[in-house]
Amino acid sequence: DELTQRQADEAGIDDLTMPLNATPAIRKAKLNASTRQELALILEQRRQAAQRDAEAAARQAGATPPDVEQVMERLVQRIDEELNGRILANGNALVWFEGQLVEFDYRTVSSGTTDDDYLAASGVDPAAERKRRMVIIGIAAAFFLGAALLAINAFGGGETATTSGPTLGSVAAQSAPLWDIQSLAVGGVGGRVSGAALGYPTLVCLTDKQIDALKPGETVVLTGTTSVRSYILHDNATATPRDLIVANCGQKPPKLLASAALQSAETTKPLREGLITQVTTTGSDTDPANIPADRMRVDLTVALPDAPLSD
Repeated sequence: DELTQRQADEAGIDDLTMPLNATPAIRKAKLNASTRQELALILEQRRQAAQRDAEAAARQAGATPPDVEQVMERLVQRIDEELNGRILANGNALVWFEGQLVEFDYRTVSSGTTDDDYLAASGVDPAAERKRRMVIIGIAAAFFLGAALLAINAFGGGETATTSGPTLGSVAAQSAPLWDIQSLAVGGVGGRVSGAALGYPTLVCLTDKQIDALKPGETVVLTGTTSVRSYILHDNATATPRDLIVANCGQKPPKLLASAALQSAETTKPLREGLITQVTTTGSDTDPANIPADRMRVDLTVALPDAPLSD
């Protein structure tokens, strides 16, 4: 099947040389349709010869002759050993030339062959190919530079990375709120988060006062719409477990200050409206909408219809 696919795909790429170790790069070239057809005929010629030899050996031994797939698999393995110098004691390869196998010192030829030689043999202008590669490298460099600028703006801009509510994800076919970040505290120094990159590890930006409070073993608490997470700070930004990274986003690019390990996480789940029978808010204003979320007390009376009765 692979041979048929390669014959149909005239623009495909075939390995021409195999390195003796993993250091040299494998040179490749495009093979035209006539070359592919010639190689296919050689392979079929060798397959038929191998099939005849296998059947003759089986008859002489009184065994069941191998099928076509088995013979082909052994032939491919044999060709691989011939091309990689595992047949002859001197390590030279065996290649098919004018209807027979001949010895070939491919290491000497490879050492004096350049990429331009292979490009010229395949009908490609080496100078045009180098120009094409430089264009591709330039486009890739521009792409990565743009991505870096976007990352810097995301970490260091004036906009916050908080959200008005959690994003829903799917876990085991069930909807669940993903962790968002509304505020954070470092060693008791709290405040709204000024910037963050959600993901793993999560990256958050600290204020100057929070940076002053940084020290190994200190606790970082991230509060979201439905979650509260607690982390323990390491003494550097590369220590593991690396569940959280805190950074000074006032610098360009942001300076990574320390990593932290997740200590605990608590996630709330909204109750059905019918289960909440009473809500009482205590705070510094008569209108709960005017009271900051961290400056009020909310008491909920919840009905538990399936709870066991007690005397």
